[in-house]
Amino acid sequence: MTTLQLRKSKIRTVAATVFFSAALSIMIAQPTPGNYPNTSVQLSTDTTVTPDAAPTNTTSINVSTSTDFKGKLEGYPTTGVIRATDAHPSGTYTVTVTAFDSGGATATKTFTLTVTTPATCNPVSFAPAANFVAGNAPNSVAVGDFNGDSRQDLAVPNDNSGDVSILLGDGLGGFSAPTNFATGQGSPYSVAVGDFNGDGKQDLAVANKNSNFVSIFLGDGTGSFGAPTNYAIGNGDNAFWVAIGDFNGDAKQDLAVTDRFTNKVSILLGDGTGNFGAPTTFATGFYPSSVAVADFNGDGSQDLVVTNYFSNNVSILLGDGTGTFGAPTNFATGPSPLSVAVGDFNGDGSQDVAVANYSSNNVSIFLGDGTGNFSPATNFGAGNNPYSISVGDFNGDAKQDIWLPTGAQITCRFCWAMVLAISLPLQISELAVLPSQ
Repeated sequence: MTTLQLRKSKIRTVAATVFFSAALSIMIAQPTPGNYPNTSVQLSTDTTVTPDAAPTNTTSINVSTSTDFKGKLEGYPTTGVIRATDAHPSGTYTVTVTAFDSGGATATKTFTLTVTTPATCNPVSFAPAANFVAGNAPNSVAVGDFNGDSRQDLAVPNDNSGDVSILLGDGLGGFSAPTNFATGQGSPYSVAVGDFNGDGKQDLAVANKNSNFVSIFLGDGTGSFGAPTNYAIGNGDNAFWVAIGDFNGDAKQDLAVTDRFTNKVSILLGDGTGNFGAPTTFATGFYPSSVAVADFNGDGSQDLVVTNYFSNNVSILLGDGTGTFGAPTNFATGPSPLSVAVGDFNGDGSQDVAVANYSSNNVSIFLGDGTGNFSPATNFGAGNNPYSISVGDFNGDAKQDIWLPTGAQITCRFCWAMVLAISLPLQISELAVLPSQ
């Protein structure tokens, strides 16, 4: 009996030792981010936030905050540094930094980012337009820091010349002559800025109208980009608008691309190395023209809003966090909705939608209830043929405002309209604003 008891005791001891060793191994593999200081940054400027220690056991970092924040947040897994670009609108945001290891384990840290408004921002005024040459028929513009000098640069897709122009900013409102990068596909129409391979250098995604492809340009951090890698978006041939999100929650950037000829939006999931998987398509309305990303039902998964030019409505597609989206729920707009933006226009913490209606010369506002539903549209007059829309706080009152390019001028809405004449090519400093009430 004594011998048998001794053997049982040994067995228990060995088992306990193995369990302890496995637990210890798991603890060692956990990613460990540093602590971040609370940080302030002036409206529409850039900043970096450095932790007290570099992360360990970390292969990737995801940075997130309220979708009210319209700037860009990026994290670098080697140093843990967080970069905020074009911080707006003014307000206080809780930023969550999630570190991932190679096995999918996570650890999080948070800090407060406060976007402040200089006293000189109110009342609103702008200098006369300064014009900078891009390519042939520029259609849209995105802001980034492509050479890492903490000064904002521009990326402009050019419809007729088949390329995207990079204009490097000098931090004083001036920009360099353009450096052009050919897509090799169709007519570049829209561009989005991200970091698709996690190297801390900003990359580009370009949707090429009249083709079936979206072009990925990986940046080298000096303002230059490699040759494009082109990804088919499905069976259509009109990649029109591109937006960036993380649709499956893996901290790697994904793409949403509208295809006007198949009445679908294509989702391409990124692998974090600069490559993207085969597209998965989801039905929209008729002739989807633009797409924006937000969380409309507050479940932490990213959703889509798509304007449908010929069916005169917007589609809300709720994401499930795995890269899949539900059937669209449609809300009527004015005629020919062409562009969409997301904001919180009534200050209730729920995401709202603003739509530029090209043929009816107005903007439709849909107030969200935080569950994925929206009020009927309230329409506000704009100038002639508004073809784009953006959201910002232009007078520093912490309320979101809207501006719309309208034909040969820019109109901004809520209570009264103020317009400034513009001219082609690319315009800088030509914003006209209408403060929210």
